[in-house]
Amino acid sequence: FEEKNPLLRKITLGVLVENETAVKLYKNLGFIIEGHYRYHAFHKNKYCDTFRMALFNPKYKYEY
Repeated sequence: FEEKNPLLRKITLGVLVENETAVKLYKNLGFIIEGHYRYHAFHKNKYCDTFRMALFNPKYKYEY
């Protein structure tokens, strides 16, 4: 965060729930799941669930 933009507070992404390899990678990078969207994306001729994931800047403190 400091290198790119110290005022940036979080980075978000969307990933298909069935893409377990990507979900595991993002979790290992420090992303957390903020939301679970049901039948959100049309992929391979069907509607699929997606996760909304976020990585927070450790400079800022958040209450959960």
